[in-house]
Amino acid sequence: MLSTKSVLNSLFIKTSVKSFPIGVRHLSSVLVRNPARFSQAATAYPSKLFISRSNMGFFSFSTGTSRVIDTPAQNVDYDEVKAIVEKNDPNVVIVDVREPDEFNKGHIPHAVNIPFKSMPGALGLEPAEFESTLGFTKPSVDKTLLFYCQGGVRCTSSEQLASTYNYTKRMNYKGSYQDWENHTKSSQNQSTSAH
Repeated sequence: MLSTKSVLNSLFIKTSVKSFPIGVRHLSSVLVRNPARFSQAATAYPSKLFISRSNMGFFSFSTGTSRVIDTPAQNVDYDEVKAIVEKNDPNVVIVDVREPDEFNKGHIPHAVNIPFKSMPGALGLEPAEFESTLGFTKPSVDKTLLFYCQGGVRCTSSEQLASTYNYTKRMNYKGSYQDWENHTKSSQNQSTSAH
């Protein structure tokens, strides 16, 4: 039988459990409540579950072969994001990874909300489950995802996690919503003073 401590120390376990990200406390409770399931699956399905830890403290469970982040995301600035917003290209999905209350206070036009802190593995959900949970269609892996948050930390973690779900076309707006707000307020002030 596998102990929680050995799993957390090695960050690797062999089983066939579906892909899902969880926090450390939840990982411990899953292993404590279902140690037989993990032990039995490890025997029946070797090399099937990999546990990796993101820099936000979450563990990501993924089945099958582990995927390495092959290509870093393209970093974009305000002008590039503004052009994307103005073009409103259906092949680019602007992903706000802040929590819903932050999103509801204001967001970049055309953005969808996939909160990283409360739903870090949303892009790993099956399409029907994604839509029933978040209320919109899951972006297909052939779309380009442009990630942003409030200040640039959560969006980096989110886009890295998205790569493990086979999203290869990723952009990261490191300035994020704070930068967007600063630029739009500055533009509004300039247009007001010109009148």
